Amino acid sequence: MDEKGEIQKTFGSCVVGAEKVKFIKAKERLLKASVLTNGELKEAEFDEAIEEAVKILKNSRKPLVYGWSNASCEAISLGLEIAKRLRGIFDSTASLCHGYSITTAKKLGFWGTNLEEVLDYADHVIFWGVNPAETFHRHTSRYSVFPRGVEAPKGVESRTISVIDVRETKTMRIAHNKLLIRPGGDLELFKAIEASIIRGEKITGDVAGVPVMRLLSFINDLKKSRHSTIFYGLGVIGGGAAEKNISVLYELVKQLNNVGIKCSVIPMAGHYNMVGCVETTLKTTGFPYAVDFSTNPPTYNPNQTSVIPVLLNERVDSALIVGADPLAHLPAKAAESLLKIPLIVLDFVESLTVRKAKLRIPVAITGVEAGGTVYRLDGKEVKLSPILKPPEGIKSDEEVLSAILSRL
Repeated sequence: MDEKGEIQKTFGSCVVGAEKVKFIKAKERLLKASVLTNGELKEAEFDEAIEEAVKILKNSRKPLVYGWSNASCEAISLGLEIAKRLRGIFDSTASLCHGYSITTAKKLGFWGTNLEEVLDYADHVIFWGVNPAETFHRHTSRYSVFPRGVEAPKGVESRTISVIDVRETKTMRIAHNKLLIRPGGDLELFKAIEASIIRGEKITGDVAGVPVMRLLSFINDLKKSRHSTIFYGLGVIGGGAAEKNISVLYELVKQLNNVGIKCSVIPMAGHYNMVGCVETTLKTTGFPYAVDFSTNPPTYNPNQTSVIPVLLNERVDSALIVGADPLAHLPAKAAESLLKIPLIVLDFVESLTVRKAKLRIPVAITGVEAGGTVYRLDGKEVKLSPILKPPEGIKSDEEVLSAILSRL
């Protein structure tokens, strides 16, 4: 930091964290609220923007309140209250990502292993359908592979690393076992591992595209490990296979522990507070995401109340979006439906969704300019503290949402 209080270099942060710091002065930084009126974008003061947001939401029959995995738990709680007061639908990006994984892990009793335990005790780390070298940039260097732990005194030299994926990834560069499987072959591989270790069946041929000798080497490492941890990603739950794959994966982990092979499993939730969003929504409503407040009591049916079916069936007529860019990530038809309704977007960067919004409200960068509570991917609560003050006039998500809620 120089004499003007501006950050010149960052140390110890991942690529994403470093980019957030860069966004403080980036040309794409959103610094002024604006309202789209008759095709013309006009700047608005904070109070004007809040009044416009309240007007849009009050005139809405059923709003969609969406995003949240990149917001603090305090902001999420306010979003839930707004959705409840307006009898709208609350959903988060967890419904498209690891929401099902997280809730299933909690339900089946697999939620509890933390990253410090992996660091200290895991001697076999398995990355299945996830590529942390390019998506979780500090994961291997801080927790799972390279650090020295109680039972891993030499760090990476004390661990066996296995990577299972449908293509070559950068993470495979550090792997002892590299298993390239056919797309959709996860279930077949889970069952083959279970058959070999639990029932003692002999594997005589390739499985899911994995050569038999390579698979047997992996199974041998799994059998002789003191503590294995499986980190799995969207590669395991994508393509509509989440329910089948996760149930078989967790059953495999259960059976491994039953025969004396200690094994834990952790879903790799992508956004920095996806776990916190699921936790907060569960505590408030009893449901993890996709909550419809138009009924009493609220209902939860992801096949009908999550973001994609809600938009495809045109069940909502406005949207409040916080910490997400759905127009850049939703399927085309759902994105087209979203474009038909007025959008209120809170963000610090001019995303595609911001550019198409009826109302754009700039906010502080959580973790850099604003604090709050978040949860790590292993479920550990973390308190964030700001390291800088936001630009003049820029409020946090929590402050903006509190102002909106107070006027509804």
